[in-house]
Amino acid sequence: MRLRDANADNEMQLRNHIESPWEEIAQSYEVLRQFVRFVEEVDTPYINTLQFRLQGLKDIRTTIKNLGQQAVLDDIELFEVKHLAILAVDVAERMKAHGLDKAITVPNLNEVITILDPDGLKMATFYVYDSYCQELLLLPRAA
Repeated sequence: MRLRDANADNEMQLRNHIESPWEEIAQSYEVLRQFVRFVEEVDTPYINTLQFRLQGLKDIRTTIKNLGQQAVLDDIELFEVKHLAILAVDVAERMKAHGLDKAITVPNLNEVITILDPDGLKMATFYVYDSYCQELLLLPRAA
């Protein structure tokens, strides 16, 4: 009896292991199908705009790693984080507008934008705004 139970357990584990990749493939296929339908149904200017926006995407894993290690980021790294956050929010809004928000999850980075863009300008630049800290207003400006 014990041998049979062990075999049943092994068979169940094997079946779960085998079915799992098929489920993952099916889910990936469904996402791909949604995107193909999206591209076929949506007008070309919209697709071109989305493509143009995504061309600005950069690999900033090192910057994010530094941030996770509580390193002090320089202005270029802060710009990269701000740019990624603005791009992510823009793409997420576009995806949601066309019902693709369930197909792919884009993290909500609005809080990051609020921190790095306290004036709410959403410009793809980085500047040390006076609104970051009142103490900055008291410091002399470099000419």
